[in-house]
Amino acid sequence: MRRRGAFVRPVLAAAIVLATVATAAANYYTYTDDLTTLDFCDVENTTAHWDTVAGQIMIPDFTTRLVGEVPVAGSTVGVAVAGDIALLASDVTGLVVVDVSDLSNPVAVGYCNTPGNARNVVFHGDLALVADRIGGFVIVDISQPVLPYIISSVTLADQATGVDVSGDHAFIAASAAGLVSVDISDPANPVVVTARTFSGDAVNVDIEGTLAYVATEAGGLRIVDISDPSDLVEVGVAYPGGDVKDVAVSGNRAYCIGFKADWPPPNEAFFRVYDVTDPAAPALVGSMVDFSQPYEIEVDGDKAYVADGYYGLREFDISEPASPTVVENFAVSTWAWGLAVEGSHVFIADLWAGLDIVRIGSSIPPEDAAGVALSGSSYGLALSGNYMFVGAQLSGVHVVDVKDPLNPVAVGTFDTSGRAYGLRVEGNLLYVADGGYGLRILDITDPVLPVDIGGYNTLGFAYDVAVAGPVAYVADGNAGLLAIDVSDPTLPVPLASVDTPGTTYSVEVSGDLAFAGDRYSGLQVFDVSVPESLALIGTSTAAGDARGIDVAGSIVAVSDATGGIALVDVSDPTAPQELSKWPGASPAYDVTVCGNWAYVSLGVTGFQVVDISDPTIITYFGGVDVDDWAYQSILAGDHVFLADDSAGLKVYKIRQEELDIQLNTVVSTAVWETQGTIETIEILTVEQGTVRWEVSADDGLHWDRVIPDDRPHSFGTPGRTLLWRAVLAYTETGEYPVVSEVYLRWYVDEVGVADDETIPLSFALRQNAPNPFERATTVRFNVPATGGDVLVAVYDVAGRLVRTLESGRQSPGVKDVTWDGRDERGAPVAAGVYFCRLVAPGYDQSRKMILLK
Repeated sequence: MRRRGAFVRPVLAAAIVLATVATAAANYYTYTDDLTTLDFCDVENTTAHWDTVAGQIMIPDFTTRLVGEVPVAGSTVGVAVAGDIALLASDVTGLVVVDVSDLSNPVAVGYCNTPGNARNVVFHGDLALVADRIGGFVIVDISQPVLPYIISSVTLADQATGVDVSGDHAFIAASAAGLVSVDISDPANPVVVTARTFSGDAVNVDIEGTLAYVATEAGGLRIVDISDPSDLVEVGVAYPGGDVKDVAVSGNRAYCIGFKADWPPPNEAFFRVYDVTDPAAPALVGSMVDFSQPYEIEVDGDKAYVADGYYGLREFDISEPASPTVVENFAVSTWAWGLAVEGSHVFIADLWAGLDIVRIGSSIPPEDAAGVALSGSSYGLALSGNYMFVGAQLSGVHVVDVKDPLNPVAVGTFDTSGRAYGLRVEGNLLYVADGGYGLRILDITDPVLPVDIGGYNTLGFAYDVAVAGPVAYVADGNAGLLAIDVSDPTLPVPLASVDTPGTTYSVEVSGDLAFAGDRYSGLQVFDVSVPESLALIGTSTAAGDARGIDVAGSIVAVSDATGGIALVDVSDPTAPQELSKWPGASPAYDVTVCGNWAYVSLGVTGFQVVDISDPTIITYFGGVDVDDWAYQSILAGDHVFLADDSAGLKVYKIRQEELDIQLNTVVSTAVWETQGTIETIEILTVEQGTVRWEVSADDGLHWDRVIPDDRPHSFGTPGRTLLWRAVLAYTETGEYPVVSEVYLRWYVDEVGVADDETIPLSFALRQNAPNPFERATTVRFNVPATGGDVLVAVYDVAGRLVRTLESGRQSPGVKDVTWDGRDERGAPVAAGVYFCRLVAPGYDQSRKMILLK
């Protein structure tokens, strides 16, 4: 542990010592608490964990908890989430649009009464696709969340209960009518293309690549090839032994839930895990029988979340597919029917209560976890189940087993002809943007042994690829954006191309829009509703040298090689609007958005996380240095995987479930009550990590921020009842805050403290304040009675001197010095991380400072 400050105190005879020292000047009182009792703990207002056995205050163990809720009339049975918007399907209200930008205060902002009974809903750009039971399939315009309206609907032969989308086709689970394919390329005029019936009623569908996994009652799990939406071909079937209520597919695993055939209880329901590497022969690899009435399942990394009726939300550990285990049960108000996982939260359709928002983890500053060295320079990444595919310059594609993120293992390679910059997995196919050799398509049915099955040599230099249904979109460098028909992956056929003003470096597809990052002309927006007629319809130069992009609803995050990222509103794709910019500290090559967070690959500066909960203001949250050069990242569960150039694949932890970092306040009861007036106080502690301290002299009516050191603090509002309060914060990578002793010394008198009481006992460098800062910050340091030569200077992350703040002999006392964010020449420095260092006789200490712009 690190001891903050230095003090002399009486030997402890018990957990707490109160002592009085009378002097000619004043009566001094001291309080020492070794935290082994709760005698001075305000239990009602303390949320941190006060461990009397260990004698420590710490962040408590993690607990899943409700953070927000919205009541909805009728039965809420379906939910989908994208960015700051949640969509609810209600059998009475229809479609409900909820603003979830403030998770603690979600607000229903729009309503659309559908003709039937809304059962399920998914996003498709600015459209909501609704399975409306007897109302069939309904398309709702949600471009204005407060004014959603129906633009079209399709009557089906039976009740629509599930829906998913791939490219310009929606696929509806329509009970006895089976799986129905609907062309929605013109949303105002959807057209039923075909249907595939089964021996049981289709109740839900999950699409992965060119395959639809259909949950049926009494008919098992059906696997359908949808590569040709006009000819749905069943390729495989699995019979879990009852009615399948839902299925979620991740990589080469399908996770099924449902009721056994001899339902109702006492016979239980089931959870089945299938290996679908060969979709024609799904193989059962794991199962359990444990829970009540499961209705919906979602998979996030190595966790599965189940809406389990009366039992509420259930969390399963699926890191070992052969033996899924229950991690936690969370009770809801009424009946968990549907759910959606977004970042650190689960959004639950709570039948008669509306929407519940439950926190399942906390975002933390990224911390080092593991890594694996690879040959060549690592650029692109794609994840499929337990395997990460890494594109490496000159050495092709590396295959890394990341089943255990803390122990990644390189298990295979495939040497492509060019430089594997961009990778994308769809089903059992890996699409590779292979530099000067264009697009390559690999069969990864056996992930360890990829097989090249087709390709197309583009005119430019292929940097990135995105896939939507039967079309691949290639960011083709100087040749612009290229659409390629990959319905037959062995024989890709070019459809259309559009040149951009600069070099097309990246591409993402969302609904009928494609977003391309242009290295010299910013974000380019394309209409891809008809791939054969690509059309450039909008541009934003918010990030002039655009590299990586990610789409979150109507907001596109763009990384900028001139530094940092920009957020762009594309609700009107013909006129994108800049919302905010974050300069970062170096060129940004990739950005990934998850909930309220953006994860940024910043080249030499490393990997950093910013808060985008308010998209008009981007705030730095935390980051880590890398060994070489951060190019691209992928999020999976609690970890982020980073392509770190010559250093290979790196793994960082970005979410915490073992500790609850939001419940972290401790408040004392009255330490002292007196008829006199408490005017000043000193506080010293034994602690590690970041702890914010406050004291009150008037029984908690007013609180003063204090820094534990040897300097007396004068109360802004003197009083007669002394309290202390501490907030533990997770701000340093891998360093959890802990307090193991608190010492207070105060006096009750109108006479000032003797001069020698203000002289520190040793050199010390305090944390700058404010931090982070935008214009200037103050650095405080202690010089003991002996005085001495000191150097106080600011350095950048590379260790280069930026500014000398103090140099030379200093007299005893507590000193303040200000840094205005400028270098030695008086020029403003870039935003980013800097270090303030104090060097003195027998002392050398640095503190991190964060400069914002």
